[in-house]
Amino acid sequence: MASNSNQRSGSSARSTSRKRVHIDTGVRNRSSETGAHLAGTAEAGRSRGARGSRDGRRGSPPRHESAAARARREQRETKRAEQRRVLRLRGALIAGVLIVVTVLGGAVYRSQLFAIETVDVTGTSTLSVEDVRSRVALPDDATLLRFPRAQIESDLETDPWIAHARVRRRFPSTLTIVIDERVPAALLDTGVTFWFVDGDGRFLGESSLDTTDSPLPVIRDVPGLEPVADQVTEDVTLLNALQVLAGVSPDLRSRVRAVSAASAHETTLITDGSIEVMVGEAVQLTEKSALALGIMAEQGQDVVFIDVRSIDRPISRGLDR
Repeated sequence: MASNSNQRSGSSARSTSRKRVHIDTGVRNRSSETGAHLAGTAEAGRSRGARGSRDGRRGSPPRHESAAARARREQRETKRAEQRRVLRLRGALIAGVLIVVTVLGGAVYRSQLFAIETVDVTGTSTLSVEDVRSRVALPDDATLLRFPRAQIESDLETDPWIAHARVRRRFPSTLTIVIDERVPAALLDTGVTFWFVDGDGRFLGESSLDTTDSPLPVIRDVPGLEPVADQVTEDVTLLNALQVLAGVSPDLRSRVRAVSAASAHETTLITDGSIEVMVGEAVQLTEKSALALGIMAEQGQDVVFIDVRSIDRPISRGLDR
């Protein structure tokens, strides 16, 4: 019996010290998660509400805006509105003015308000005023606002004598033509007729003048020339003679009445005292001029021929007395 008592007693002790096991059904955890989710949703809603409130306040007056700040804001808005109104009004006014100016300008342009009544010509020397006017072709309805300027200038410049022509307006009714004439350097004796020629060798036209009354020197003896108006010569003999005339000293040039130019090497100046000065090619003209003038001064009326083609060995001949 004792042994059985002891066994029950031990069994009871073991039973007393056995660990209790808790079985978690998960009900509490789900409830916690649900609460946390709801709390997060509510917080997100409050955040969105706060942002919405802030966004809603943008562009609208602050809730606690003072009366002075409100007055300043309203003044700024009024000023901006007035500026926009002024700009619109100004734009409309400018557009209206442009329309009026365009309409009036077109009417004046088409009218005969500035009809050309007078054509003035300036700058002519050899050409006459009527020569120039005869070349100006104006339409019947031409005015100072409507005339073919470029065509008139181009037509005038086809004349060999006219280097440049400029057309100007002088209101209310005058057209002015300014001419730059080419300047003749000599008269060319072709053996049949005389032609004006400028320093570049351009044939300007036949001369109707008596050569004895012309202040221009006469170039003669140039072989084979057939001048054409407005043509620039390529003849080396004639070009050399023109260069000699342009290059000798003014004192010697003032005494020359003719140039004999059978060839460039034989180019000879003939003075008003009938002295022949052979200068040859148009080189060293300053030295040749000084030599010729010196011999003339030294020998006076006795000298009839001077050869300065070689400046180192000038030659002169005088009258036998």
